[in-house]
Amino acid sequence: MSNLEMISLIAAIAAVLLAVVVSYTALRGGAGRGKAVQKWRKQAAALDQKLARIEAVFAAYPGLVLVWEGKIPNPDTADPDTNWGEPNVYGSTAALASLVRFAEPGKPQKFARNLLEGLADHNTVSSDGQSSTLRKLVGALRSRGVAFSASIALPGNKLIEVDGNVAGAQIVLWLEDASIRAGDEKAAISKFEKEKLTALSDPIAFVEIMGKAPFPMWRLSGGGRIVWVNTVYTQAVDAADLAEVIDKQIHLDDACAAQAKRALEENANIKDVRPLILNGKRTSSLITMFPVSGGVAGMAVDASEAENLRAELARHIRAHDETLNNMGEAVVIFGADGRMDFHNHAFAKMFGLNDSWFKERRSHEEWLDFLREKRRLPEQPNDAAWNHGELAL
Repeated sequence: MSNLEMISLIAAIAAVLLAVVVSYTALRGGAGRGKAVQKWRKQAAALDQKLARIEAVFAAYPGLVLVWEGKIPNPDTADPDTNWGEPNVYGSTAALASLVRFAEPGKPQKFARNLLEGLADHNTVSSDGQSSTLRKLVGALRSRGVAFSASIALPGNKLIEVDGNVAGAQIVLWLEDASIRAGDEKAAISKFEKEKLTALSDPIAFVEIMGKAPFPMWRLSGGGRIVWVNTVYTQAVDAADLAEVIDKQIHLDDACAAQAKRALEENANIKDVRPLILNGKRTSSLITMFPVSGGVAGMAVDASEAENLRAELARHIRAHDETLNNMGEAVVIFGADGRMDFHNHAFAKMFGLNDSWFKERRSHEEWLDFLREKRRLPEQPNDAAWNHGELAL
């Protein structure tokens, strides 16, 4: 065999050996990768199970848990699209059914933002007794990491408990409606459904009735923002439509916002009669604000007829008083409570009484005691019996 043939044979054998080695190495590597893939698959399955258990725990919590990881809330900013960030929302169905009532109107995708904005400006009482608002508490948590535990009192004896804390690079907020604590989820949902049964039985007709009411009606969120008005309201404030009223937050007058806030704080109906400019005309109106689930509702009815009657009655009383004052005979009138409602000039002159004596609305008995003290009454054998007879008249 020549040297050339020998070299060719060696080269062929080397190539075969190299192919065998490469194939063997590849087989071992493939087996190793298969084991690694199986290992990671097991770990991924374990993580999925752990995550499912955590989410089940969240679902059992009778409230909502809001977790911010990326876009941290900055509630002091004016931009409604970014001031509350984009938290992940966890919690039970009952909690969602409960708390959705307090959310501002908006897109379902912005539920967390709408809920927080609806609760942000209500007064809170912290565990240390300090008063604040959710907006301020979250702002302090964001900027300085100040944890808090507080309660928010809402209309209808509703109480929302809220806790905030920092967890690593995350901000966590717990919200719980105390009215469903430790309650059955189905029973809680049923309860909230019953509260709106009247509207839900025929919601279109219900809204249509309010929309066609012949006087202004409106609704505000818990944060004091107008969220709905009827047709008469838009006409009264000379707005083009509902959207303009909501965008510009057009109130009937400057006092409406303060009246709504008072209705929320006192959890009571607040009524006030005052002039309003409606459809360009000055009209005496009775404005009524009352707390409802998630905010305040209001209505304004024409009170000009009642005001005219009241003014006419006042004029009649003044004329009557003037007639009595021009009489020469002494006249005094006591009310149902036994105190002086009226006296004429002749009465004051007859008994020597100056105007300051009448300022306290003296009672009949006080008047008799005064006359006895000034010796302007004849002596009586039995003063007590005589007094009793006089007061019984």
